[in-house]
Amino acid sequence: MSTSSIIWIIVAVVVVIAIVAALLWVARNRRDERRHIEAEQIREDVADKSLQVGEREARAEETAAKARMVQAEADAKAAEASALQHHAAHIGKRRRALARN
Repeated sequence: MSTSSIIWIIVAVVVVIAIVAALLWVARNRRDERRHIEAEQIREDVADKSLQVGEREARAEETAAKARMVQAEADAKAAEASALQHHAAHIGKRRRALARN
């Protein structure tokens, strides 16, 4: 084998290695780009869901506040009813006592 043949073989091997490396580099870049796009979509989905969760939490807190307010009103009405009941019982006792006399 002559020196020029060996040189051509070495050049061909180097070119093949360079082509394979370039193809691998392009494939890796495409894969990375797909992953970046997928990651961005996931981030957008998470942001949307986070907003929805925040809105739901706000509605739940508002509902809980209304429930506490209604419960406080019910407690006040129950206390008022109890006071009126005691007052009516007291008046009833006085009327009975006056009726006996």
